[in-house]
Amino acid sequence: MACKKNTPEDWVEALLPGKKKPTDPRHVVMIADWTIYFNAKPMLSNVGQKGGICPEFTPFSLQEIKSFLGLHVLHGLTPSPQVKMKFKSLPEESVCGSVICHAVF
Repeated sequence: MACKKNTPEDWVEALLPGKKKPTDPRHVVMIADWTIYFNAKPMLSNVGQKGGICPEFTPFSLQEIKSFLGLHVLHGLTPSPQVKMKFKSLPEESVCGSVICHAVF
């Protein structure tokens, strides 16, 4: 029997309760739904509109939400005093730096 390789997204969906997809019998959290949720409030407040509050705002993409979740999973697995320390390369921050975060972000 072959093992399926799980992504961090699979772990988040398995651990957090949510709604059911019609084709899947297990309970899952749809990260695409989170993207819609995180973009709804700024849209309702006219954020990103010319002449409105924060006109340079652009809606979050699905990839940005996945990256945000991945950063928090990584911070939970390897905590550091400040999350911003993860963005530095290992030569800059030898204890709390992260090669992955430095390359991705």
